[in-house]
Amino acid sequence: MLAIETYNLTMEFTLARGIKKEAISGLNLQVSPGKIFGFLGHNGAGKTTTIKILLGLCHPSKGWAKISGICSDQAFARKSVGFLPEEPSFYDYLTALESVMASCCLHGIAYRDSKSLAQQAIQNAGLADNARSPIHTFSKGMKQKLALAHACAHNPEILILDEPMSGMDPEGRNILKAQMLLWKEQGKTLFFTSHILADVEAMCEEVALLSKGRCIASGNPKNFLMKEPKGIHVVLPEKQSHIEFPFPIDMQKKEGKISFFLKKKDTIEEMKTFLQSQNIFPEAWTPQYETLEECYFRLMKGGHDENPSYRP
Repeated sequence: MLAIETYNLTMEFTLARGIKKEAISGLNLQVSPGKIFGFLGHNGAGKTTTIKILLGLCHPSKGWAKISGICSDQAFARKSVGFLPEEPSFYDYLTALESVMASCCLHGIAYRDSKSLAQQAIQNAGLADNARSPIHTFSKGMKQKLALAHACAHNPEILILDEPMSGMDPEGRNILKAQMLLWKEQGKTLFFTSHILADVEAMCEEVALLSKGRCIASGNPKNFLMKEPKGIHVVLPEKQSHIEFPFPIDMQKKEGKISFFLKKKDTIEEMKTFLQSQNIFPEAWTPQYETLEECYFRLMKGGHDENPSYRP
């Protein structure tokens, strides 16, 4: 059974003067249990609308969404879900501990058990020293950590996180990434959006890319990164800097070495031949491959919007 599944999911809004606009169109997703799944796209691509449908906060115009095999419009489907919204809000006069305990009670957890669960969730989120502080004293990053504690306190099997690292400092991001990997080891499913694509590339086994409400690529990101290197990074001893290379290069000098980057295949071959003819041996000749961020921009510009089933 899939943790999250959508079929032909379409959400249409009616704007002023009866104009129709599709926020998402024909979206098909399959998220296996125990995976970290990255849900990517530009602002307005349809990510938050999809999450609202998964949580039963709005209903699709066409198609359906399921959580653990249960249609998302049924309240029971959300029993196993923890949610972190992009812009969380709280009762500011409560302490962090009181707030998370209240959340546990809303999930049907007995009051006598809610305190220990809340304390553990707050500790995991990196807020143990602020558990009894009122929320109105919290920074934006601290409130984001508190929202994370709310999402995980009732021990859900599926975590849906909308921009979870927004507003966090580097230390907070590292704590969250470590916690996400721990949840994966525990068999939980994580479905999250982020504009920090380096984090997505490091953690996610599968991703889906949205553009204008349509899925333009999905699956293991390794399958749609370019297989050929985008160029070669060359490092030479600084004593070779006086050499007249066969063509102009953008040379960088650092720590007794010179380095430069070659993109075009013909210049790479020409440089290789030249260095061999001069008996110069590079200290490094390293292929550089496309990152997920570079792949994202390439696909967004690639004109695949007309084919939502595209798989690179």
